Amino acid sequence: DRLDLDAVAASDEMEELKTSIRERGQKEPIEVFAVAGGYQLKKGWRRLTALRQLYKETADDRFAHAVARVDDGAVNRIDLYIDMVEENVIREDLTFAEMAQVAISARATARRPRPRSNSA
Repeated sequence: DRLDLDAVAASDEMEELKTSIRERGQKEPIEVFAVAGGYQLKKGWRRLTALRQLYKETADDRFAHAVARVDDGAVNRIDLYIDMVEENVIREDLTFAEMAQVAISARATARRPRPRSNSA
């Protein structure tokens, strides 16, 4: 949410990713999870954007579809947020405050009491 996505989509890094995908294909799947009426992207915005741009530029069917892994597990917002940060911390210079907020949120979520089952 802090990125200028249009700038990222037009960046030199995006061109490098497109060159890699053009030459070697999509090496890592994007990740999606099921929602009512379809799927929502969990990981891989840059890869998906690169594929869309390549398809628009070339009309090559190699870029018309993305290889995707479907996460069918229980999804909650904190898990999605942590996954997003983990994926992007390598690429982006997150501030210590941003990383600390993730840790604080994750700890608060982990401390919440979980419902007990009544099975014997």
